[in-house]
Amino acid sequence: MARFIVIHQVVENASLDDMLAARQALRAAAQGSIEWRNSWYIPANGEMLCEWEAPGQEAIREALTQSGATRFVPVKAIHEVVPAGPKDYPGEFPDP
Repeated sequence: MARFIVIHQVVENASLDDMLAARQALRAAAQGSIEWRNSWYIPANGEMLCEWEAPGQEAIREALTQSGATRFVPVKAIHEVVPAGPKDYPGEFPDP
């Protein structure tokens, strides 16, 4: 499966209760062929970056819409990514 980073703009008036409810609904909507792996919040600009594994962008958009999460964290962009962290290169980095 492919990996994606979803960039969200967190809505200013979203409460913690709103975010927790959306998270629970999203976990339920994301079961099956996609996996929400991790998220990072950037307080300086109110963005959230979320890492997903999915067969394609549409599966992620569908789960986000179905869960209602897009009311509080609308999607700005979705990018397919290739993991390139230290865990992805056991031992030495490969030659270019």
